[in-house]
Amino acid sequence: MKLLRYDIEFQFVKGSDLVIADDLSRAYPESKENETADRLDIRNVKNGAFDQFPDARILEIRRATEEDSPMQELQHLIITGWPKKSDISAELGQYHPLRDTLSVQDGVIFKGEAIVIPKSLRKEMLQRLHKAHLGYDSMVRRARLTIFWPGMRAELKEFTKKCVQCEDRKPPPQQEKLKQHSDGLRPWDKVGSDLFQIQNRLYLVVVDYHSSFIEVDLLTAATSQQVIDKMKKHFARFGIPRELITDGGPQYMSTEFHNFTQKWGIKHHIMSPQHSASNGKAESAVKAMKTLIIKCHESRTDPMEAILEQRNTPRADTKRSPAQMMMNRKLRTMVPSRVKAEPSCESRVNRKKSVKKWFDQKAHYQPKVKIGQSVYFHKQSKKPWQKGIVENINGDRYIVRIEESGLYARNRVHIRPTKVEVQIREQSPPRYGNMNSETRNQSAPKTHETTRMTATSSAGNTTAASESEPTAASESGPSRYNLRPRGNIQRPQCLEGFV
Repeated sequence: MKLLRYDIEFQFVKGSDLVIADDLSRAYPESKENETADRLDIRNVKNGAFDQFPDARILEIRRATEEDSPMQELQHLIITGWPKKSDISAELGQYHPLRDTLSVQDGVIFKGEAIVIPKSLRKEMLQRLHKAHLGYDSMVRRARLTIFWPGMRAELKEFTKKCVQCEDRKPPPQQEKLKQHSDGLRPWDKVGSDLFQIQNRLYLVVVDYHSSFIEVDLLTAATSQQVIDKMKKHFARFGIPRELITDGGPQYMSTEFHNFTQKWGIKHHIMSPQHSASNGKAESAVKAMKTLIIKCHESRTDPMEAILEQRNTPRADTKRSPAQMMMNRKLRTMVPSRVKAEPSCESRVNRKKSVKKWFDQKAHYQPKVKIGQSVYFHKQSKKPWQKGIVENINGDRYIVRIEESGLYARNRVHIRPTKVEVQIREQSPPRYGNMNSETRNQSAPKTHETTRMTATSSAGNTTAASESEPTAASESGPSRYNLRPRGNIQRPQCLEGFV
């Protein structure tokens, strides 16, 4: 196609008559006759070479070229010859490096096979090229062999960026390089939190970045105060973290939660909405706990036992369990394992010996009490002594039966042996007249036991004493009820005819 701009005549010459080309020879002819004619032949394109273009478009470009003065000057330079670049205007200087590829045909300027578009038609050409709303690369490929003007590529790129429809329908950008959170300086130094829901129940998750130790709580309400109350318990147990990573949920965005983090000295980082990867640690903990709880509900097993095992399972990267990294020890679980005793601290042993030494100076040995022995005991604190008989002994827990046949559990410090004989009054059976056993069971008065828990501290002994009637001997039979004398219960006359 590049040769179409020239009129070439072929002539056969014998090989013996061919000579070496002497373009650089000093015998170059100095005659300048026909130089203008040769230039005209080089600068003009053969007629009919571009007949494939629509005539209407060619006429449109020809009229615009005739009305554009810079294009007329360019056409004159192409035909007459190019001076130095410094001797022409800056606008025409853009075409100087391309002068060997420029030509003119029927008033239209070409660069190679592409038509040089006048300035007045360039905006319209950009719109025509972008009719299909293709991207920059596709538009450049489309325009490369058809039209041309200086700076066309830059204008195409700018035009595609300003297309509203293309910008609205652009695909999402490529995935950004991973930005990882730091794990914190020590356990519970940096924590993440999130909420999740299972069967209309809302749960709170708090996870430690350093050890991956997870705390999960059931929330009774989706409020900031509920989240704050649960977090306070964790912070009181493990300490206050320096950083807290959460999403932009309403529970974390409230003024109440902001005041809480400010008061407790916590740096609160709120991640971007709709970007769960920015809070990936908490999202991973939510996934683990959600799966665990759902499986426990389906298998009807205890989720707390499952959480315990999860905390005691070593991680693949550290080979240590979250509990070991968090508390520096293994947790005792349902799975049997060997427990190593911690080495005793000498100062702690000496402290215990010192406490016992000073305590024993004000105390004395208490003789042992045997089963069946009569004793006095404190039924209530700061009340007179009550008589009774020791019925059972379980370590430091003594079961004493009083004279009214009631049972009480007391510590040794509440019991005083005595030589006084204690007579346990037999409990009389309920009086129901001549009623049969089924009717008696239905009409028997129901009495409730009263359980009292008393805690006394005598000479430094803080053993809790409970007052109740819970022993096995009293749970069956009439002696379980401490009934006061009641009036005779007679059978109603209206029921005499019933058997």
